[in-house]
Amino acid sequence: MQNELFFWTKFPESDQIIFGQAKADFNPDNKIIIKPFEGKIINYGISNLRIQEINLIDNQFQFLLEENKKQVELDYKNSVEQAIQAIKNNEFQKIVLSRPKYEKLSEGFNLIDYFKKLASAYPKAFVQLIYFKGSHAWIGASPELLIKLNNSNEFESVSLAGTKKSNENINWTQKEINEQAFLNQRFIELFKKHSVNKYVIEEPQTLNAGPVEHLFNKVKWRDNQFNLMQWAEKLHPTPAVGSYPYELAHKIIPKFEKYNRELYSGYWGFSGDYNLLFVNLRCAKIFSNEICFYVGAGITADSNSEKEYIETENKLKTLTQWL
Repeated sequence: MQNELFFWTKFPESDQIIFGQAKADFNPDNKIIIKPFEGKIINYGISNLRIQEINLIDNQFQFLLEENKKQVELDYKNSVEQAIQAIKNNEFQKIVLSRPKYEKLSEGFNLIDYFKKLASAYPKAFVQLIYFKGSHAWIGASPELLIKLNNSNEFESVSLAGTKKSNENINWTQKEINEQAFLNQRFIELFKKHSVNKYVIEEPQTLNAGPVEHLFNKVKWRDNQFNLMQWAEKLHPTPAVGSYPYELAHKIIPKFEKYNRELYSGYWGFSGDYNLLFVNLRCAKIFSNEICFYVGAGITADSNSEKEYIETENKLKTLTQWL
């Protein structure tokens, strides 16, 4: 990963955009944190608020585009069917399977304008654009807070699962309720393991994320034992992007997906003046004339491969409708 980047960020419930430059070999108080799904955490020290012209390099995606879309769909549905059978064989209880979606960009595409559209469209999301100097960019509009430090020992997170179209006037099904129960249980297990006695899991709520809605709970706790980054590593990967049991995620997900998630479903955010990290969902990797979206769905014993594929298509609209 490159040593220098430029960033644009819009925090949830904020109408302000912060932007600047950061370097991997610089160590001030304020840092950008980037964690891939697999691999080490990288800290980029924020050096100043100067924006450089974006110069994305050409033709870096080594894949087929239009002619490969049907195969991607077939491969994804096949992986879902295999996972459902593994769940029924009691190998695990839940897995999130993802897939890429590749598109060509129009000649008039402007990355900063695209970021501003997402920032305006999703006021409750963490919207971030990171440009790795002279190479490529990542952009995302995440609804999932991984962790936030409210003060010296008060932490906040969410357990987020379940998806339905925003215009569907239907109640949450038992499948989504079961997914949510998996996530809440994960927090309870962590708190018990680390002797955290002061915690609150709030009642389920519905979070609007543009074309889709999610079922989620806010989770708050007090702890003097671990800091922001230590808790982040304990929570990553969340069951919303991993598996249940969660400790199996890095082992079983590659078995079904067979591609590199890179920054998708890792986490990114800030430490210093802003102590908060978000799971990198609803995101895309961008080169000069190509974009690769990443999207996933939670698979349980009650899943259906066709419905899960449709769910991923609905989630993709979070980003694709603003191109």
